[in-house]
Amino acid sequence: MSSRTRVGHLALLLAMLVSPRVAHAQLTATPYVGVQGEYNSNVLSVSSRQQSIVESGGSERSDRDVRYRAGILVNEKFGRQEIYASGEGRRIDYDRLSNLDHDEYLYGAGLKWMIVDRLTGHVDLRQERRMAPFADRLSSQLTLERDRVASGDAKLALGSDWSIKAALRNHQLDSPIDAVPDFALSETAATLSSNYSGFGKLEVGVLGEYVDGKYRGGPDPDRFKQLTYDLTAEYTVSGLSSLDAKLGYTTRSDHGPAGGSLSGYTGSFGYQRKFSIKTDARVQAFRRVSSYAAAASSIIETGATAQMNWRLTERIALALDYSWVRSVFKASTATGAESNPASNQGRSDRYQLTALKLSYRPFDRLWLLAYGNYADRRSSIDVDGYNAGIAGLEARFALGHIPTTMPGSQ
Repeated sequence: MSSRTRVGHLALLLAMLVSPRVAHAQLTATPYVGVQGEYNSNVLSVSSRQQSIVESGGSERSDRDVRYRAGILVNEKFGRQEIYASGEGRRIDYDRLSNLDHDEYLYGAGLKWMIVDRLTGHVDLRQERRMAPFADRLSSQLTLERDRVASGDAKLALGSDWSIKAALRNHQLDSPIDAVPDFALSETAATLSSNYSGFGKLEVGVLGEYVDGKYRGGPDPDRFKQLTYDLTAEYTVSGLSSLDAKLGYTTRSDHGPAGGSLSGYTGSFGYQRKFSIKTDARVQAFRRVSSYAAAASSIIETGATAQMNWRLTERIALALDYSWVRSVFKASTATGAESNPASNQGRSDRYQLTALKLSYRPFDRLWLLAYGNYADRRSSIDVDGYNAGIAGLEARFALGHIPTTMPGSQ
């Protein structure tokens, strides 16, 4: 991004911030600014100091950075419809690794609609420009990737117990690498489901999803197709706890140079519990087939997550998240693979992430966040393993009430 373009974007954001908060009928527009300081013990996500020397020429792996952001949130309700939009610009400056200094942006818009009581749906668009994670690359060079998602769904209620839902989602990830500057992942997913809620506390359903995708940018695009069938169930144990489950089978066929297929049983099981007005928790176990863009390959992921949330006071909240995932890779010979495709043959990773967040709102317009994360990845390929500790502080000020979820939050 040129200096003139950055100045233009900053001028636009400043104009939004100094303008009065809009309030017409049910229209609200909330500008905000923020600053964030972060320490990362392993910025390049390298496996060792020796690997850091190979990739960056130095043995030091840690660094600090400061992140500035400015944006606006817009929401308007008219009748049964709701329109929302957001835009955010960011600047990230590193203390030691100044070659990683860069600008980012995030914007999106959507519509929640209701034609009649029985027919509802939504449309959502989102685009983000960000730094590609080093955990998926054998390079210390800054790469900015662009992630675009367009999705929509429609739900039709058939009587008081039956409903059907159709959804469509398109995902485009442009993530250049040295050998293939136009490398990208494209996926289009279509989902059709039907639910029945006539068993009192138990709701059951069936779901089918078809995914058509490809890794593009090289001379031989690697195409794949994925089909999933699921049986679903949700059971409300009481007003304080509930269970949800999904069990099915996924088949993935690779029609590119690698050929072959990947299939197996997939699904998830979750339990959530509200202990009090101030405390709730959720645990989930899952098995799924998905895409791994960094190596242009498919993976089977098996894992579990757990979350705890405490509202200590009306303005202070604490959250603890933990996840554990085992990933088994299917080797790919796609041109876009970041490393030697043969190195992914038989690769298996075990990844753990622990995250702690403490948020505080002294008043409605100010939001403070302190956080700490620890990530650890053990891989059958030594160079792909790493661990990193991250700690940071963030403050945001808004011309209006800051919502519970902010764009780009840790």
